[in-house]
Amino acid sequence: MSNPAPYLIAALLALVLSCVGVVLCGIGIVVTMPFGVCIMAYVYRDAFGAGAPAALAGSAAPPPGAP
Repeated sequence: MSNPAPYLIAALLALVLSCVGVVLCGIGIVVTMPFGVCIMAYVYRDAFGAGAPAALAGSAAPPPGAP
């Protein structure tokens, strides 16, 4: 995380989006909150490299009928 500017911009975007949702009839937060959560999840994954756990990264689903 050498340059925190994109993360700060994303956090401010999520904040503004949530505020707009509250201002527009109050119920708008129900619509805008998931977008804010998605923005924060994207920023977290980008900053910390969180992905699939190593144990599951190469595994595939078992074939049908396998015990």
